[in-house]
Amino acid sequence: MSCQPILPVQRGLTDTARDAAGYLLTLLATSAALVLAREQVVSTYRASLGGWRSQLRVLLSGLGVLGIGASAAALAWVVFLGSVATLRSAGFVGVPAALQVGLAAFSVVIVVAGLVALVGFAAASWRLGDALFRVPRLRRYNGRVPAPLIALLGATLIYISWQLPYLGAIAVVGVLAYALGAVVTARLAPTRARRPRPRALIHEGGRER
Repeated sequence: MSCQPILPVQRGLTDTARDAAGYLLTLLATSAALVLAREQVVSTYRASLGGWRSQLRVLLSGLGVLGIGASAAALAWVVFLGSVATLRSAGFVGVPAALQVGLAAFSVVIVVAGLVALVGFAAASWRLGDALFRVPRLRRYNGRVPAPLIALLGATLIYISWQLPYLGAIAVVGVLAYALGAVVTARLAPTRARRPRPRALIHEGGRER
């Protein structure tokens, strides 16, 4: 019996499972950031408030951070490989150990950058969810929906944008740049005048905490 009719179905199920796993991972990562890094997410959210000029400033700051980070990582990698090649030509036997140490250091840097980007992603999702509830048809629900659910709705919209053909890569870069720019803005302007307080992430007895 030929298996050709089954292959497209199996391929479709595999793609669906991969998309579902990616979406679940996005929701779990956003929820973890909202719970474990609540203060950082709130401060980053406040730093991203403002009109289109503020949003553009955050995005451009993130693009600058991405460019500088990529350049620094590439330069550091080239210097590291050159140092390893020098050790090898000199006859040292510790080249494998040097490679392991260098890869471990780069892994740590990537993990730290990923955690920073995750905090910014949670704040960006929250901002996008707020923008969604400013639509006239949804405005009446503004203030009734808990902030964590708003952030998860924003993360859902971001994940959907990542799946769009041709525009997905641009959306990934844009979201990453905005997330990093929001974190950098929050860190560089800690003494900024207080903005309106966002809805609390945790509600108890119907009152904000």
